[in-house]
Amino acid sequence: MGSDRQPLRFAYVGANAQVHVRAVGQDGPGPSQQVSWTTSLSAMTGWGGGPGGVEATWPCWAPGQARVACFVASSAETGTGTQIALSEVDGVHEHRLPVLDGRMAIHLQWSPDARKVAVLVQHDELLEVWVSDATDPSAQPRLVAEGSPLFFAWWGDGRGLVLHVGDGSDGPARLELRDVDGDGDDVVFRIPPGSFCAPLTVPSPTGERVVYVIPRADGSQLVSADLEGEDVLGLVILPGLVAAVAEPGGDRIACAGAPDADGSPYEGVWVVPADGRAPPRQVVTGPLTAFFWRPGHDAIIYACWDTGRRQLHWRMAAFGEEPVDIAVFRPTRDTYFHLHFFEQFVASHPLVSPCGRWLVWAGHVEDEDEPDPFVHLADLSVSPPAVQRVERGSYAVFAPR
Repeated sequence: MGSDRQPLRFAYVGANAQVHVRAVGQDGPGPSQQVSWTTSLSAMTGWGGGPGGVEATWPCWAPGQARVACFVASSAETGTGTQIALSEVDGVHEHRLPVLDGRMAIHLQWSPDARKVAVLVQHDELLEVWVSDATDPSAQPRLVAEGSPLFFAWWGDGRGLVLHVGDGSDGPARLELRDVDGDGDDVVFRIPPGSFCAPLTVPSPTGERVVYVIPRADGSQLVSADLEGEDVLGLVILPGLVAAVAEPGGDRIACAGAPDADGSPYEGVWVVPADGRAPPRQVVTGPLTAFFWRPGHDAIIYACWDTGRRQLHWRMAAFGEEPVDIAVFRPTRDTYFHLHFFEQFVASHPLVSPCGRWLVWAGHVEDEDEPDPFVHLADLSVSPPAVQRVERGSYAVFAPR
């Protein structure tokens, strides 16, 4: 899974629509290294973009930082489907997994053991989750689940997926534990899920636990359960649609409710242990769009709209302290999509460095007179946080440790 001796790095989609990597030192980012390439190279086309090139999107680091996965756009070679490229960060090899014909790519996530890649795609009116063997690029992907809505999380170090699956109608959704290797029985949780998105898996002294939401007459209740869907512990009751993210390396959950559940903002953020050993504590007040932990620090980083909904504010809050302003910005399309579905992306596409010092994103900061978006890096270790513009780009994400 990596060590503290690994360099601190982020990947980003540059102005040439290819994936690049930069290391970050004490003084900020180092030189850029391109890691994705066009599929058709000749004397008439340059490396990594240009006419006839294939665009790369949504870079996602493998645990251990050896590889970066990304989607590659449809072309004459790939047809009309989704294809995933696996690039060696410190090498020159790039592998392409088999094409998923007629499907639009949405989200991908490595398994914790870096041996598999799960990808969420849209096919007609349904969403699908496929799992590919990242150790054998010639192996055909396996369809694991389909439904609408559809969210997932890995469990058992990559053994299987926890799935929040809807049936696309007014019928009840279900929460399932599925063995992606096909060797174990599926588990359908006895208490069906309520109004929330992505399930979580967190460690505990008695074994891995699943955190999800169940319906209540007075709102939505965040609960944790064992891998059989039993030993259900109520954690906190929140209004409307609930979002929850797990503390990196810990078992605390940050959560919030959107009372109207129709795209309206979340109201405040609460923190509660997954085993219910302590009552919930509020760390953020007021409306917000997205939130996640600052690793290694007892703090939450969050984004909220200004009153005119033209720009977003990055802010940081710790228990018992006034929020700290980081930056005012307009996100790129991909950054906005990330923030809209942040609870699904938080485990696979972290915007905060694993040491908690740096925040990265793509867009325009306040008063920036540039037609193209830039990747920005904020140093959270100084007061006030210092923001620097790195390079033109449309999306950026840190590597895990």
